Amino acid sequence: MQLFSFTPGQPFRLFKQRYFVTDVRNDIVTARDEATDAVKDFEASTLLMHYSAKNLRADKPPKKLAERRPPSRIKRSTPLLADASEKAVDSSRRKYAYLKAIAQAGVPFKAGDPALIEVLQDVAASRGEDSPPSFSSLSRTRSRFVRSGGDPASCLPRYDLRGAPGKPRFNAAIERVLQFTIDNHHMTIEAESMRSSYDEFRRVCIEKHGLDDGFDASMLPSYSTFRRRVMARSAYEIYAARNGERAAEKTFRHARPNHDKPGLNEVWEIDHTPLDLLVVDTLRGMVAKRPRFTVILEACTRSVMGFDVDFTGDSSQAVLNALCHAITPKTYVKQRYPDIEHAWPCHGAPLVLRCDNGKEFHSESVRKACEEVGIEDIEYCAARRPTSKGRVERFFRTMSEGFLRSLPGYAGPDLQRRKDLEEANLPVIDLETFVHLLHIWVIDVYMQKDHSGSPS
Repeated sequence: MQLFSFTPGQPFRLFKQRYFVTDVRNDIVTARDEATDAVKDFEASTLLMHYSAKNLRADKPPKKLAERRPPSRIKRSTPLLADASEKAVDSSRRKYAYLKAIAQAGVPFKAGDPALIEVLQDVAASRGEDSPPSFSSLSRTRSRFVRSGGDPASCLPRYDLRGAPGKPRFNAAIERVLQFTIDNHHMTIEAESMRSSYDEFRRVCIEKHGLDDGFDASMLPSYSTFRRRVMARSAYEIYAARNGERAAEKTFRHARPNHDKPGLNEVWEIDHTPLDLLVVDTLRGMVAKRPRFTVILEACTRSVMGFDVDFTGDSSQAVLNALCHAITPKTYVKQRYPDIEHAWPCHGAPLVLRCDNGKEFHSESVRKACEEVGIEDIEYCAARRPTSKGRVERFFRTMSEGFLRSLPGYAGPDLQRRKDLEEANLPVIDLETFVHLLHIWVIDVYMQKDHSGSPS
């Protein structure tokens, strides 16, 4: 495992999202999201838990750790008229005219007072309006006007304080506690329920802000608001936090967008598999056993470029045989198998050969062969991640379900069934016939179908 420390400026990736550590204090790691520039607080124990579950990985630090911070802004209790919109200025002048008329008339400011209603209607008539503002709206504006000492700017409507999609009505401190609770209580391996997480959020808010002036626990975000904030998070991120990134990759592999879209003949995928088929090699006089099958698939079109079938295990020789078959033209097909209807025009060399971390792919002979034919790079997929070369893995399943099942000697993945077939001496297929039928299926069946993800 990689070793790194949570120090200011250190980058790390959590659920594939990049963060920068900005502060570490009292076992709380403050980090900034590189994509959204949002600041989050994590408990150190939560990050260590994600590190153990392989949801968190160290990242290379930037060349320059100095980060530009936006200039601090002076908070104003009353906005300036020059900063307000034309709509806000018109609303401010309108309400100021009504308040000025009420003050000049000297009528009591009381809801339903006939004198007050008469003044308001007179002002509305003089301004050409159908009706005056409501009493509650004038009351709020009048309160701000009095507190400001008669500043006309206090009559400006505070559109900036209104709620909106993605804009909380509560202050930044409460918002930070809410996000902290989601990250460190709800999105953990313990998988706390939504209600339990919300109760923890309220407890932390009351504990931190209960003594603040003007704090009212009844004004905290409701359970529905908390739930919406949780559901706004990525479903992949929540599942990975609770079950691990590997489980999330398996669950969401079809839902997540595939950004790996190589061009024509740019990437080949290669892999081995023992076939669920009992085959007899008549030339060597061997008993029925499962052959090893090595195949190379073109990543853009899912075309089979070449393969190798033998009773030897996974070896560098098997890789070289498959590469030789994939690179060279298939001119032998019409001569050896005249019953095949279509041609097999697949040959050449890719830019990248994608494979797993088997020792045969790291051999010097395979490396030299790739260099000689012009393959620029060998891309080794991460261990225990078959989705990294999912096209060839899917081909194995298609071949098993659409081809092997129809052949004599098909044993399936059940080990006990294999033993029963071997002991019963049931009909099996010889290697030469199997290779002939494999050519027919690859060229006349598989290669003639459209495959998901391949260009039409």
